[in-house]
Amino acid sequence: MKRVKKDGWYLSRGYSHFDHPLSFDAAAKIVKNPRRVASHSFLPLVSFTDVKRQFRTDNSDKTIPRKQRRKIVKSKRREIKYASHVDSAIFSYYAYLLQERYEPLIRLEGLNKSIIGYRSGLGSNIDLAADAFAEIAHRGDVVALCFDIENFFPSILHSSLKAALCEILGVPVLSADWYAVFKNVCSYADVELKDLALQEGFDPKDPPFPLVSDISSALLRSRSSKIIKKNSTNKAVPQGTPISAVFANVSMLPLDRAMHRWCLGISGSYRRYSDDIMLLVPPGFELEAEQKLISEACALSLIVNAAKTEVSRFYLANGIQKCDIPVQYLGFIFDGDRVRLRDRALSRYYRRMTYATRQSVRGAGIAGKLASQAHKRSLFRDFTHLGTRNFYTYAKRAHKKFPKSAIKRQMRRHFQVLLRKLSNRGR
Repeated sequence: MKRVKKDGWYLSRGYSHFDHPLSFDAAAKIVKNPRRVASHSFLPLVSFTDVKRQFRTDNSDKTIPRKQRRKIVKSKRREIKYASHVDSAIFSYYAYLLQERYEPLIRLEGLNKSIIGYRSGLGSNIDLAADAFAEIAHRGDVVALCFDIENFFPSILHSSLKAALCEILGVPVLSADWYAVFKNVCSYADVELKDLALQEGFDPKDPPFPLVSDISSALLRSRSSKIIKKNSTNKAVPQGTPISAVFANVSMLPLDRAMHRWCLGISGSYRRYSDDIMLLVPPGFELEAEQKLISEACALSLIVNAAKTEVSRFYLANGIQKCDIPVQYLGFIFDGDRVRLRDRALSRYYRRMTYATRQSVRGAGIAGKLASQAHKRSLFRDFTHLGTRNFYTYAKRAHKKFPKSAIKRQMRRHFQVLLRKLSNRGR
């Protein structure tokens, strides 16, 4: 169940950091006092690298049978940096204040359906994908262009963010408290969890709570050993703080405005979910649309990843919508007729099933049991229709949402696959 923020901003967070979690009353006394926020000494962020392996099939030689084609493995790395409990409370409250100003502005300017990431009340990615595909189906002859901003969070320009902040807050310069928040998000200091663990003598995979017994002495040791790093560049917003998402949206306001106006001028539409952008334009505007987006992104020192740019041309043939290349958006694929899950999402689901099955079988072996006696309850809960909050139930919701869906068919053998993996010791 999704946790609801108290008073619109407060969440009790149980992770390990330098300090202890705060109650709502204790947090409110700090965050609602601008003078305390302005003079507050922010602690370093604690960082770690989230690594996800990505697998795809090499389809360069179609003469090779698909099952025999080479598998290409890549690693996607994201630097996650999370704030101390007091700092998180401040960031959460100021994110709430900023969102309260940002929402009326984008609604007034007609951007409500264009900026769809990191905002509440718009539904899940299933709903957002369904809206996009419904518009494609309604338009008939249309070109869908999907773009990706390269290294989005690390590339956010501080000057652009600051200018947009001042505009939204309606001030010529940031007040002392807002400047403290802005400064400590942009010119952040951080320490790698593994480096701190080595220095303080704990296991980074099983950190103590809190991470250190005395903050001041731990910070002195960290500065002496130079494991605290500071962002001294003019760009980058760390991923992981409670205000990072709304800062990212705010920084993109000039691009959102420009692209929305341009698309309206050619009877097209514009959508942005974080760094994923979709343009729907009439046939013949593809090149101009790409050039316009690249130009607006360049003005914010952002780079459009050409390798991830996809163009899908939809057209009507005897009253039936078809396309040259199906469009991929927010985890789904649409070909003008049916919606499917992306192959990458399915592969990740079955790969996680494999790892979990192997672990269960290994545990049975350690306990002196046969593979057939492996613990199955958690596997059924996490990977099958017998669970309540897993990938299968997500796929089931998606199947019901789309008018014509092949998702149920894609998932039809999930239970048999799990049983086969159990009988084959996780293979």
